[in-house]
Amino acid sequence: MNANVNNTNELIMCNSQQKKNIIAVSASFPRPRFPEHYTFVKNILLEMSRQGNVVDVITPLSWVTALKTWRSKPKKIEVGLLKVKSPIITTIPLSFFSGLKKLFTSFNDEAMSRAIERSLPVGAKYDYCYAHFLPAGRAALKSMVRRSVPVFLNLGESDPWDYDLLYDKDSWVSELSAFTGIITVSKLNQKYILGRNARLKDKVSYIPNG
Repeated sequence: MNANVNNTNELIMCNSQQKKNIIAVSASFPRPRFPEHYTFVKNILLEMSRQGNVVDVITPLSWVTALKTWRSKPKKIEVGLLKVKSPIITTIPLSFFSGLKKLFTSFNDEAMSRAIERSLPVGAKYDYCYAHFLPAGRAALKSMVRRSVPVFLNLGESDPWDYDLLYDKDSWVSELSAFTGIITVSKLNQKYILGRNARLKDKVSYIPNG
C-alpha cells in the first residue's frame, strides 16, 4: 500500500485517537426540496462525523436551482452533527451556452470559491478539507492553500474526460498535483488520470463506492 492510500484512509477512517476537524466542500448535497439528491455525499460526511470527527460542510447553491424549486414543499434533511452552510451563488447554466462552456465554467468556479471564503467560520482551524467533484476541489484549493490545509479530492462518479470540455485539456490534469490525495471510485478513472499524468501515481487512490 502506498503512502497516499494511507493518507486517504486517515481521512476517511480516522480512529479514536485521531479525531479531526474537517471542512467539506461540495455543490452536490441534499436540499430541503430535494432531500433524495446526492445522499451518497451526505453519507460519506455523516460517516466521518459518526467516527467522532467534527465536520463542517459548505455546499453552495446556485440561484438558478433555488429559483426553480422555490414553490416546492421543503422537506427535513437529517444531517446528524454536520454543520451545513448553503450560500447562494450566481452561476451561469452551461446548457444554455454550450459554445462558451470553458469561459462560464471559470466564472462558476470563481463564484463557488468566493462562497467558500465568506462561509468559513472565523478563526476555525481544520486538519483536512474534503472536496467532492473537481469544481468543488478547484474552488476549495484557493482558500485552503492560504491556510495550509491539505485538500483531498473525491472525483466520484464523474467521467474525467468530460472535464476536457470544461477546462483546458492539459492544465486541469496538471493542477491535480496540488491536491494531497485524489480518490477515484473506478479503476477506469484511475487509469485515465494516471495515463495523462503519471506523476500523480502516489496521490491517486482507487476506493470503490460502498
